[in-house]
Amino acid sequence: MGISPTTSACGNEAQLVDKMIGSAYKHVRQVAEYIEYVKHVSAHMAEVYRLVGSIDAVDALVLIIDKIDTIDASIGDLNILADNITQLLAIHGDLTQLLELHGSLPELLDIQANLATLLDNLTEIQTVAGIAANVTTVAGIAPNVTTVAGISGDVTTVAGVSADVTTVAGLETEILDVPAQVAAAAASAAAADTSADESATSAASALASYNAVVAAITALGTPLAFKGVWDASTGSFPAGGAARAGWQYKVSVPGTVNGVVFELNDLILATVDNASATTFAGNWFKIETDLVQSVAGRTGVIVLTAADIDDTATAYKFMTAAQITKLAGIASGATANDTDANLKNRANHTGTQLAATISDFASTVLGGVLTGLSLATGTAITAADTVLSAFGKLQKQVSDLSTSVSTLLALTRREVLTAARTYYVRTDGNDANNGLANTSGGAFLTIQKALDVVAGLDANGFNITVQVADGTYTGAIAFPRVEGAKSSACVLRGNVATPANCVISTTGQFIAVLARNQGDAWKIEGFKVQTTTSGHGIYADGNDSYLYVGVMEYGPVAAGFTQLNAAYQSRIWVQGNATISGGGATHVGAQNGGMVIFASGLAMTVSGTPAFTSFANATMAGQISSPITWTGAATGTRYIVNSSSIINTGGGGANVFPGDVAGTTATQGQYL
Repeated sequence: MGISPTTSACGNEAQLVDKMIGSAYKHVRQVAEYIEYVKHVSAHMAEVYRLVGSIDAVDALVLIIDKIDTIDASIGDLNILADNITQLLAIHGDLTQLLELHGSLPELLDIQANLATLLDNLTEIQTVAGIAANVTTVAGIAPNVTTVAGISGDVTTVAGVSADVTTVAGLETEILDVPAQVAAAAASAAAADTSADESATSAASALASYNAVVAAITALGTPLAFKGVWDASTGSFPAGGAARAGWQYKVSVPGTVNGVVFELNDLILATVDNASATTFAGNWFKIETDLVQSVAGRTGVIVLTAADIDDTATAYKFMTAAQITKLAGIASGATANDTDANLKNRANHTGTQLAATISDFASTVLGGVLTGLSLATGTAITAADTVLSAFGKLQKQVSDLSTSVSTLLALTRREVLTAARTYYVRTDGNDANNGLANTSGGAFLTIQKALDVVAGLDANGFNITVQVADGTYTGAIAFPRVEGAKSSACVLRGNVATPANCVISTTGQFIAVLARNQGDAWKIEGFKVQTTTSGHGIYADGNDSYLYVGVMEYGPVAAGFTQLNAAYQSRIWVQGNATISGGGATHVGAQNGGMVIFASGLAMTVSGTPAFTSFANATMAGQISSPITWTGAATGTRYIVNSSSIINTGGGGANVFPGDVAGTTATQGQYL
């Protein structure tokens, strides 16, 4: 049974409601037909007895069959539901009245949602009815029926059955309750009708905005389908180019797409199939929900008049209260139309005027009042001085002080280099020298003095070299930060050809060569580094420490210390070959996020079989990258890597590092 469309402006909506209610009625009728399949199952229970092989299980199945017979008895209820739907169609026979009650699109969508719920419930009833066609899968399942048409759980008992078949106890998962679902479907239909009555109270206020919607839907000639909400801030229209004509969405997040602004709760309607995801025109229709309801308290077609704009009340003002007060303060007859002569004549002015607005005022006053001021002396001001004399002395003192400050600033200002520079260090030098000549009278005595002088420069992008002559230097050094220096442009260089001739050897110091948060300007090369009593060799520390290391020799370091170590997110890049002539706790180490990176292709030579606790050691997220060749022998563990650290040999194998004890990994350490 269907509803004949009316000739109102909402004819398409009538077809939509008619179609939805007719579809619901069709599905309910099909439920009655599917129940016949359930009865068919009972006729084949003899085969089920044979396959199950257990009299207890068969008894349980008989109880289920009894339950199915009870369900069969519910067919009458389904017929009653069908009759109710027929009545529902009669109630909605006058579509014109329904549309007047639901004059706004949101209320019409509520009815559609309720009818969709009814269809969902009927679909579930179909699913239950379809169980009959799948019961044949019981064969081969023993001792209990564990699945029936995809319903999970063991079907071992049917207890607690009520007269209206509302429960099927004993199942791990509930079997769909057909009578309850039928009741829910009827309730949904009733709710739809109730919603129509409740919506009548708000229909009048939404009627105006709905007129545009009606025109758009009528133009479509296709069913309307509410598809949910749409986030307009994504920059593209919904459904990705697959929207069908009549699909509509509600804006949940405002945004602009293809130059069209969408506000919260606006509606958007597809006007063609496969509506574009990027183009508005010809694909979508926008329905604004925040239309202006009134202006100046009036509705309808409004033409503003002077009476609509109040210049005294707090609302609808055409100017602020301060502006109104200002206008009220203008004298009657006031005018700007006057001659320049009258306007400039001071006799015609009252009140005060700033001296700064009067031309030549300052020079005239100073020329007359300060005549006789002398700046010849800056001696102390006495009580006998005239005002002019005291001013003169004070001005002279200020002038002299300014000269002194300028001189002091010139002495402390950082020198900006205009060319590359080299400083020299010699064992016969003197730290009182300027370090610019490679002579005993020109070179510095200590390496640290040269580094301190470099720290006071602005490199301005030029290279700086500290050239150290052969000899042994016993002072510990720390690299400074250098203003304006490029990466590795500041070089501390010893004897690159024979590093053993230029030695940094400390006693009792914690670190011989320290790089701590000095940036990436420094490179060290051509030295032999060693310590006694205590102390690391070369040690980088801090997340702003980047030290480049060239050709070197590593002599012995004190027990428990490391020859080359990076800690606390510092980086050491090894760019030159090296000789390891002495032992220690570790040759190369990385801790707490520090990294030591060896350039590929380097050759490292171990001489004299030095002893190490572990030749390479990475811990606490430290990393050592060593895709190079190590030659020579040493004693001790080849490597230790733990605590989420990594040693990467580039596939060099477990024996790439010198040592006579196999390396170890622990606590998420990786050896690659």
